[in-house]
Formats: sequence, C-alpha cells, structure tokens
Amino acid sequence: MAESQTALFKCHADEVRPATEWVIGCAAALGLRDRDPVRLGLAFEEMFANTLMHGGVDGAQSIEVRLALDGTELRLDYLDSGVPFDPINATDEDAGDPREGTVGGLGLKLLRWITSRMTYALEDGRNHVTLWMPLERGAGDD
Repeated sequence: MAESQTALFKCHADEVRPATEWVIGCAAALGLRDRDPVRLGLAFEEMFANTLMHGGVDGAQSIEVRLALDGTELRLDYLDSGVPFDPINATDEDAGDPREGTVGGLGLKLLRWITSRMTYALEDGRNHVTLWMPLERGAGDD
C-alpha cells in the first residue's frame, strides 16, 4: 500500500459506515496497531456524523479524507464544505450528559482523547481538520 490514501464520500448517512471501514482498513495498513485503527475510525465517524447533523450539507456534496504517514505518526485530513466550525477553539465546558438525556460537546472530548494533536483551517471555504496518532503508543496509553 502507498504511504498515503485519499477518498471522497458523499454527504449521506449511508456513507458513514463504508467510509469508517475504509479509514480503519487504511489506518491498519499504514501502520497503526492494536485498537488504534478503530479509535481513529471512531474519531472520523464522529466528524462525519457532525458534518451531516450540523454542517448544513446535502447529499450532492462530498467529504474528502486523506490518510498519510507523517514521520512517526499517521495523519488524517478531513475536509468538508459544511458550515465553518473550528473544533480547536470550540469549548466543551457545556457538554451534555448522556445519562441525563442531553448530548452535545462530547465529540470534542473524544477527538482530544483519541488523537495526539489536532489542527483546523478554513481553506477555500472548506473546513480542514487534521488529526495525528502515533504509530506506536506507550504501554500506559490504552
């Protein structure tokens, strides 16, 4: 497998599962180990779901996903043309509590927990979120 992979997926709920499976498979093939491909898939699925629920996109639009080796890390680039949203500067202080039937903001906590770092840029009218995960984690990282 090449050291990078790129795919486009239509902004439709039916695309979430195959797109997530693609991310997990590519992440494993590019060198993520143990449970990390599934963790990265979970982070990706959260971003895709948020694009569909809050991004104001329709099924004619697509997201672009790129996975690439970046030194000792795997980098995932996620691009959508939804409403501009910067997850770096968003606060998760008012995250809902699913035990009380409220949700919101938990995805930001999940992204921060799963990845080693995250960046955001608005490029040509598209949100561009980049996530990194180390190829090898220490014993205490699980």
